[in-house]
Amino acid sequence: MRVLTVLVAGLLAGCGQVPVMSMVELARFDPLSSDLAAVTVAVDVTEGLRVAPDGAVMLLRAAAPDGREVSEEFILDAQRAAEGTRWLFGVAPEDAARLDETRQAILALKAEDPDTAGQLSVSATPCREGPSPDGPQIVDVFLQLAPDRPFVPVAPRVDLRAEGLPLPAC
Repeated sequence: MRVLTVLVAGLLAGCGQVPVMSMVELARFDPLSSDLAAVTVAVDVTEGLRVAPDGAVMLLRAAAPDGREVSEEFILDAQRAAEGTRWLFGVAPEDAARLDETRQAILALKAEDPDTAGQLSVSATPCREGPSPDGPQIVDVFLQLAPDRPFVPVAPRVDLRAEGLPLPAC
């Protein structure tokens, strides 16, 4: 299964697909002082594709040099029904408290050891709703870091067919 991962904080240098203008917007974002529950992930797909059930995931992680680690994964909820071929996801209301607890644990670890490295990543796993569509199988991933900010492309125009990746049925 193909998972498109977008590393938002701490690992931008490793994301060759992130457009330069998006990197500027993402560099302004501090996940430790921002409302992560307000982050929206948008995934645009070719007709006939969708995001797999439980396939949109946010990972919040930090590791200190001495091996201590805080890591928590959140299955993102579809925030509203698909708009054409755009799927929108966010942190489920019932996960907001756990998300904040994880962020507080990371802040405490960072206070103990300032060399602690953090990571916020978002992944979306596409699948097909029926027979494999003809032509390109395009997936675009965007992030909206706050309700008053624009969606920024973080994994634009990934053609799963051109990369030779099989697409599982949903």
